Amino acid sequence: MTKTINIATVGYALLCIGLGVAAYISKHHIMSLVGGVGIGLVELYALNLWKSGKQRVGRIVSLVAAVITFLMFIPRFLGGAIYPNGVMVIASLIFIGLLLAGHMQAMKAKQETPAA
Repeated sequence: MTKTINIATVGYALLCIGLGVAAYISKHHIMSLVGGVGIGLVELYALNLWKSGKQRVGRIVSLVAAVITFLMFIPRFLGGAIYPNGVMVIASLIFIGLLLAGHMQAMKAKQETPAA
């Protein structure tokens, strides 16, 4: 599950960066560029934290960034804009679900391990 979440983190970060760059190129919208690249870099930083031994902090940072992204895009998506708002809402939900599933799996494994 960990490898899947790590791959998903990289994919989600690249999606954020890519959509931010695409919005800047097509509409010259600098805030989309800053936001997309910013969230993407935060996700990559969270992955780096996880790999450097700070697993809990890395996953929490990743989850918080994904929830913020979801909350930012959901009103626009409900307003009728499918692209890119719907793409980010769906990607954020999937990513949040993966992070929560990984957390639940880790907690289950922790409970099943006998205390020494």
